[in-house]
Amino acid sequence: MILSQDISQKKDFNSKYSNGEIYIEDNFQYQVSSFIFICPDSPILQYTAKIKKGEQFVNIPKDAWIQFSPTDRVFTGNTATYLYNYHIVIQVNTTDGYSFSIDEFTIIPNRVPFSYTFQLALQIFSPLFGLLGLYKYKHIIYNLSFKKHYIYTKDVAYVGEVFQKQIIITDNVRKQAQQLFTFLRKVQERVKFCIRYLKNQQKIIKFQVLSTLVLKHKNRNFKIQRQIKDQVLKRRE
Repeated sequence: MILSQDISQKKDFNSKYSNGEIYIEDNFQYQVSSFIFICPDSPILQYTAKIKKGEQFVNIPKDAWIQFSPTDRVFTGNTATYLYNYHIVIQVNTTDGYSFSIDEFTIIPNRVPFSYTFQLALQIFSPLFGLLGLYKYKHIIYNLSFKKHYIYTKDVAYVGEVFQKQIIITDNVRKQAQQLFTFLRKVQERVKFCIRYLKNQQKIIKFQVLSTLVLKHKNRNFKIQRQIKDQVLKRRE
């Protein structure tokens, strides 16, 4: 196992992200180049990654903001605000089963995206906008600013018919997917409960209406019978 003389891990990462700088509050993705580590004897290599903690490298925790997929050599994550201007050192270890090689690169989350800056500005100046009478139009400002960041599907759902949506989940987001699925199941159960409750209320209302109609009909018949009896008695007299 040897390192390429033409390209290093740091040089490859900096070619994707200038000076190793990335945005905070934004999705991050980087694939390790297959030309960095060279093994003339075996084309099949195994990749692992570690993150520097203090003076040593440790395995990337499962709940860390960055994750590594060995099968496709891809780092993914979402940089939080607290990581701003940190120097995060990542070590990549490659082996063919007999020998190994190590290289590293540094991630620096010190860029702020315009959308995040704009959102902070709205939060700060919202009271001022309120005084100027513009705050009530904030939804228009949001829509104009973020409409390019959202993608809407063209799915069509019909009332009374089953609608199924298949979502392809990539990268290491299984935990988030399970949480989303659990949440949707809870929402579905609540909707079913509300439907059952409304149906029961409808049955109760129908029963009350029918009971009222029957009672009115009985009272009416009773009055007619009473009038007939009175007329018969008068004739006999």
